[in-house]
Amino acid sequence: EQQGKTLNYHNCDEIAQSGLDVARKTGLDKWKHFHARELLKGSELQKLLDEGHVPIDTSWVEVDKNDLKRRKEGPFVPPKFKSRLVSRGDQEDTEDIRKDSPTCELEAEALLFSYAACNRLRINSADISNAHFQGKELNRIATTSTKGRTTGPESR
Repeated sequence: EQQGKTLNYHNCDEIAQSGLDVARKTGLDKWKHFHARELLKGSELQKLLDEGHVPIDTSWVEVDKNDLKRRKEGPFVPPKFKSRLVSRGDQEDTEDIRKDSPTCELEAEALLFSYAACNRLRINSADISNAHFQGKELNRIATTSTKGRTTGPESR
């Protein structure tokens, strides 16, 4: 894997997969904490499907947040895994939904910071914890892909 990029669970060794399993549980717990999910079954699910709702798969976006701290011949830096369960936006009708992503790659941030430093510009920023759970509520039927390993019965 390249530095600073998302991880592919199936390409990771067993130790990394174990760490990602813990991070996935934490990610699922956030869905529960923010009441962002509800298990639909039977007639309730069928009613929504009959109304025209289309199920959307989910997938895991996973990173090692400490990856960029590692250097050749440098000291050991333990992994810090983060997993986020996301809806597959490529599978839904996005006519009335914001289409751009309010995030960027680390390389883009580094370029911006370098420009600001060279031009002696001050950068102000803010962060909202778990902002993806605190936006406008959307009515979607999301299903977790059964492909690959997931953590916990609620993730299937």
